[in-house]
Amino acid sequence: MNKKFLKEFKKLGEGGWYHSIDFGDGDVTKVKEKDPFRGIDRWNYFKEYLPNLQDKRIIDIGCNTGIFSFQAIRDGASYVLGLDSSKLAIQQALFATKVFSDNEKVEYSKKVDFKCLDVSKTSLIKFGKFDIAFLFSVIYCLKKRKAKEMLRELRQMVDVVAVQARDSHESGLNYPEDIKKALIETGFSDISLFEFYLPNGKMYTKPLIIAK
Repeated sequence: MNKKFLKEFKKLGEGGWYHSIDFGDGDVTKVKEKDPFRGIDRWNYFKEYLPNLQDKRIIDIGCNTGIFSFQAIRDGASYVLGLDSSKLAIQQALFATKVFSDNEKVEYSKKVDFKCLDVSKTSLIKFGKFDIAFLFSVIYCLKKRKAKEMLRELRQMVDVVAVQARDSHESGLNYPEDIKKALIETGFSDISLFEFYLPNGKMYTKPLIIAK
């Protein structure tokens, strides 16, 4: 990356990064946890099953550092609104906006907005209509009641939701079958589940669900 960004990059990295991001020239974020799908590799698997993003408006809920928001723009989306409750993550996403704009000579600030917002405490309706909603690594962090309320709102706001499930015993919506049931209850009907295998042959425990 351009040397003018290095000081800020170092400061933002003190709290760790959730996503592995390569900013060029050997400047790669240090992630908090080792996960082979915590970054561009996950997107490369997901995008095969996502609808066509060309000229689409997307709301990225739980966007964290924004890596999937940027990839959606690179793959043709016209606009992405990224929301996350972490102030640090949004600061990192805004930093990434500056670096990628400089690296790629693209005005990402006109194509992507990032807002610090706790979706468990607010309504999404006020943000208006979108074509697609991303819910990657977020729905199982919410209480079941709030997760269903959010899905009901999204049914009014978008045509398609892309939801990442999780094979765990936490209190939120986790298992694919539970999420599929919640999607049906909240008005979605055309629902598909996509599972992935790691290079070591083991199944990835966070499959993707697409619902229309």
